[in-house]
Amino acid sequence: MRARHLARHWRHWWRPAFSTRRAWSAFFREWDVLLCPAFSTPALPHRHDGMPWDRRVTVEAREISYGDLLFWPGLIGGYHLPATVAPLGQTKSGLPLGVQIVGPIHGDRTTIAAASLLEQAWAGFRPPPGW
Repeated sequence: MRARHLARHWRHWWRPAFSTRRAWSAFFREWDVLLCPAFSTPALPHRHDGMPWDRRVTVEAREISYGDLLFWPGLIGGYHLPATVAPLGQTKSGLPLGVQIVGPIHGDRTTIAAASLLEQAWAGFRPPPGW
């Protein structure tokens, strides 16, 4: 009896996640990959002050938590979708810009192949100055 009760609660709490995973599966029946930002901003300069969860950064004149920058990787990783980040170029200050290439569940080779094609067609990887 108790196991059945626990299973019912488990299904209730995970239903939205399973529904979203089904929606992702339907999306990838129509599309090979999804291109989206790799991060909420271009790359940031390295910082080592304080704990990461206490750090704040200014984006478009607004101060936000470092954790708020994780929207795009969190959206994809939260549903266990494979993703590969490919370089797109650099900012005026020389920091890298990238695109996140997302694929269907177990589609790691697809995202890597798409990154390879993008690298051939685009500028390819160039290390930032000083590296």
